[in-house]
Amino acid sequence: MVKEFEMLEKIQSKVSPCFLLFLLVFGYALMLLSHGILWGEQQFSSSFFVYGMKISLACYVFLIVFLFPWTQRILTVRSAIFFIIFIGSSLTPFLYSSTKSAFYYFADMGGFLVFGGTLLITKQLLVRRVFTIDDYLSFLQIFALAVSCVVIGCYVVFGLKVSIPPELHGSLVSSLLLILFYSTNTYRKVFFVGGTLVVGGVFSLHVVTIFSIFFALALYGIFSWYEKKTNWSALLVLMIIFVVCLGSVKLNSLNSLGRYEVFKPNRSEYMQDVFSKEKKDTEFVKQFLLKKTGVRGIEAYLVLAEMKQAGFGEALFGKGFGATFSNIEGLLPKKASFVHHAHITPIILFLRNGIIGVLLWVVAGVWSFKALFTKNRPQFIFAAGCTMNMIASLTDQYMYWGVLNGIYFGGLLYLQYQKKVGGGDAY
Repeated sequence: MVKEFEMLEKIQSKVSPCFLLFLLVFGYALMLLSHGILWGEQQFSSSFFVYGMKISLACYVFLIVFLFPWTQRILTVRSAIFFIIFIGSSLTPFLYSSTKSAFYYFADMGGFLVFGGTLLITKQLLVRRVFTIDDYLSFLQIFALAVSCVVIGCYVVFGLKVSIPPELHGSLVSSLLLILFYSTNTYRKVFFVGGTLVVGGVFSLHVVTIFSIFFALALYGIFSWYEKKTNWSALLVLMIIFVVCLGSVKLNSLNSLGRYEVFKPNRSEYMQDVFSKEKKDTEFVKQFLLKKTGVRGIEAYLVLAEMKQAGFGEALFGKGFGATFSNIEGLLPKKASFVHHAHITPIILFLRNGIIGVLLWVVAGVWSFKALFTKNRPQFIFAAGCTMNMIASLTDQYMYWGVLNGIYFGGLLYLQYQKKVGGGDAY
């Protein structure tokens, strides 16, 4: 036992925790690049690379727990709500037989623990000075840069969008704010680093990602106006790059800023054909789906239809980890009769974790938005990343396997903790 502790101490002294984070970013970027190449050449989305990206970042939690055994105790403390949801979502599949696959059951269980574990571990690592706010902001910026470079490469080579990690939105916002607040060399830092982030965001051809750039610039303008100190040259450079990239994408007419056709070229005719098969709630479906969100709206409709049949226990705790919903009348093309994944976070939380899960999401969103009202720059940057992630979660899934989301919330908890105890900040 003594030899094992001595070996562990040697590893901790030689392996920097920050180095581990950057190593995980490299692995993630490699998986994303492989996925982009496969999608560009064969128009095929590989579940191997999708889960590979999730696991590459999730290794952060497992490696930290291994390197710092004291973090093991944190996972069951100060997390009553996570514990209640976790237990409830673990048991309900056996009570209601709502899980069709053991793989999805354990994948959802692990994904939920990854988000909660990351949040708690991040705060404790900051409190114990293992990491600093500087370390995490640098990591988030490098992550955004790595993903942006992959996106730009795939766009240039294939002329197509690549599957965008949902958590890119928050890191894009925080990275741009970091540059605008603290850059002293406009030519190098703003033009090359900030420019790469902006170009990558626009070339993602993803509406929410493009909005996150506008969101970051607007937030900086509001905060700097309130602070009465604005880096106008940096803001002007990023705005020019943003407008030029938007113009080039618009001129090329490549998917019209990411709104590519999920179904047939004429979505309206296709959906009318679908509705002719499904007579129930036709008006509701038309209002909610036909004119608005396409595949995401259909997923939401199917999940809500599934939960209409749920009893009180299922409505409260959800159908549990690994839950699926019926693909009524084949509304989702090229999908099985039972579907596991839905994009919208509150919808998938309602399915798997019930009303309690949705309430957790609402509380997190309100809390992150309220945290924006501060004079503290680091807190503002973290709160902006959290808020953007919560906005983006209306179109993508964030809570499960949400390592970066956990880092944002953990960092924000730490900064508010520092404010209470009167501690200093990194900036």
